Amino acid sequence: MWRIHDRITFISNLLKGKGFSSTLMGLKVGLDEYTGWFKMKARRHNFTIFISEHISSGVIKKYSYTLLVDTKLILRYDNAPHFPDILTFPHHKHYKDRVHPLEKPQIEVFLEECMEILKGLSVT
Repeated sequence: MWRIHDRITFISNLLKGKGFSSTLMGLKVGLDEYTGWFKMKARRHNFTIFISEHISSGVIKKYSYTLLVDTKLILRYDNAPHFPDILTFPHHKHYKDRVHPLEKPQIEVFLEECMEILKGLSVT
């Protein structure tokens, strides 16, 4: 169960550990500290990560995690309900202009995949 501010701190620390500097771009806390939304941006070299989460009663209800190289979309995890035929609906990922099932829709898994992509581009 996540408090909004604890979740932001957790993600900021994950990003820092991967060499990204992050900025909170938007925050709205609801009626209690377990409900609200936030948006973050993180940068490292020519890589940008955008993170958006909506949390209700301490549970992540909606999310989008996006990796750009320069201005090109490389990877995005999200749970927007627009691919009902995907086995893991509504969770899915966009990678290299294709949509794939997403078995583990966690920020930690997303960041590990980002680091593998960076390694493949010889940027670690």
